[in-house]
Amino acid sequence: MSEPVISVLEDVLLTGTSNALAAAELQELVEDAAQTAGVEIDRIRIEDPVPQEEVSKTVLDAGLITTLEPLTEFLHLLENSVPYIVIERIEIRRVRRVNDGEEPEMTADLVVSGFAALDRP
Repeated sequence: MSEPVISVLEDVLLTGTSNALAAAELQELVEDAAQTAGVEIDRIRIEDPVPQEEVSKTVLDAGLITTLEPLTEFLHLLENSVPYIVIERIEIRRVRRVNDGEEPEMTADLVVSGFAALDRP
C-alpha cells in the first residue's frame, strides 16, 4: 500500500503507533462495547501481531458471559465501530437451562481483529 492509500484508510485503522498501543486500543474498544451492552468479559488475550504489507493486524481473543439481547447489541457495536473491528470467529454455547420466560445464559468465545499502519507519522 502506498501513502495515499494509507491516508484514505486512516479513519478506519487503529491509531496505535506500535503493536502494543494498537493492541491496547483494540482491547479498550472491545471492553467499552461490552460495558455498554452489558456483556461480561471473563478472559481476554492479545495474540501476536500479524504483519501484512504496510499494516499490522492485531488479534484479540475474548471469553464472554451473557444472554442473547446483550450479545446482539455487543456484536452490533463491534460491527459498526470506527476504527473497524473485524469479527473473525464467534462460538456461542448455552450454559444452563432456564424456566419459561427467562433468557438463557450463554458463553461466547470471540476472536476479533483490527489493523494499524505502524509506520505513519
